[in-house]
Amino acid sequence: MCVALVVGIGTVAGYGVGRGVDWVRDVWPDPPVQLLAEKVAPPEALDPAGVAETCAPSAVALDLVTDGNTFTRGDAMDFTLRVTNEGRVGCLVDSATSSMQVVVTGPDDTQVWSSADCASTKAEPALLAPGWSWEIEARWSGITSTEGCEGKPSKLEPGTYTATMALGDVPGAEGEPTTVTLEAPPEPEPDPTPSDEPSEGADDADGEKKSAATEASDESAEEPKEKAADEPAEEPAEDEPQDAAQGSAEE
Repeated sequence: MCVALVVGIGTVAGYGVGRGVDWVRDVWPDPPVQLLAEKVAPPEALDPAGVAETCAPSAVALDLVTDGNTFTRGDAMDFTLRVTNEGRVGCLVDSATSSMQVVVTGPDDTQVWSSADCASTKAEPALLAPGWSWEIEARWSGITSTEGCEGKPSKLEPGTYTATMALGDVPGAEGEPTTVTLEAPPEPEPDPTPSDEPSEGADDADGEKKSAATEASDESAEEPKEKAADEPAEEPAEDEPQDAAQGSAEE
């Protein structure tokens, strides 16, 4: 009996607590859950069969490769310029040296040389499929240049310069800068100073020459004497009989 009473009271109490919770939720409802979603514009439709256009700056990767980061003034540095299409469709780039270029700047970020300054301005469009690359070569001799190849180039002072690849027909497309060091040529070694005193080897050589000359002169002087001693003395001519001479005189 007591147990049933306790169970009944608990049930009623529990029912009352549950109703109280519902009442509180009705008075102070929970805030609604907001589902946030970022709106992204759909990608542009691709038309692989359409007309190819110039590559966008974001669709190309430019790589500048050098044969070394240091060279001596009077020598040259070779560059390999590479452009790669990283887009989803084929596009065009001007592969002429007047467009694919290396730009060199000095310590004060002033341009001192460009491989396009003295290049032909004729365009050479190249179609790059997705993932394809195009390469050209360029060479810098540590001199200056001006647009249109005007003026006489001059030799740059030794120092640190920055080389960057760029595309003239794709503004905004640039590769990573590369540091290049131009060193001064080594100084020539001084010529050895001539000495007035002959060396020991020269003295020995002169002595040998003098001895040989003396021996040769002695031998040449002795040869006539030996020849004179070997040759017989000439016999005097026989005199004619005196009688014959006297007879001819008397006649």
